[in-house]
Amino acid sequence: MRQIYEKSNELQELWRRRGLKPQEKLHALMEWCREAEASGIRYLEDFAAHLRAYSLRPSP
Repeated sequence: MRQIYEKSNELQELWRRRGLKPQEKLHALMEWCREAEASGIRYLEDFAAHLRAYSLRPSP
């Protein structure tokens, strides 16, 4: 449970970080997903897979 809480906080902090270029934020998010998938915790693995399913679309 603690590891899920910590990863959740990491993700929230990553999202709130200012001053990062979009590519840097994407790289950090991909790294977060790799760590979540490697955690061995089913919930984190599933959530990372859910995040990876999103795609970036250019704004109209």
